[in-house]
Amino acid sequence: MHLTQARISASTWTVPLVALLLVGILAMFYSVVSSATKAGELRRQASATHAAAVMRCDALPGWNLSKTCRNELDLQLAADASLALAAR
Repeated sequence: MHLTQARISASTWTVPLVALLLVGILAMFYSVVSSATKAGELRRQASATHAAAVMRCDALPGWNLSKTCRNELDLQLAADASLALAAR
């Protein structure tokens, strides 16, 4: 069975097109993984900062000062969360 000229030219374009498609899929996958990694790092930093602030509040002398400080932290955390949701 002999291949015709049209069949040979059609088969030569499939390999580069498939390769280009795979490169595009890999680029999109890299973009998703990269943004997820950055978001996770920001979340970890925010959690560490909040934990340090809670420890500073707990170290304050007196129950009233500590409770007031923790309440202010909670208000700030709620405000930050609402700003983050509004930014989406």
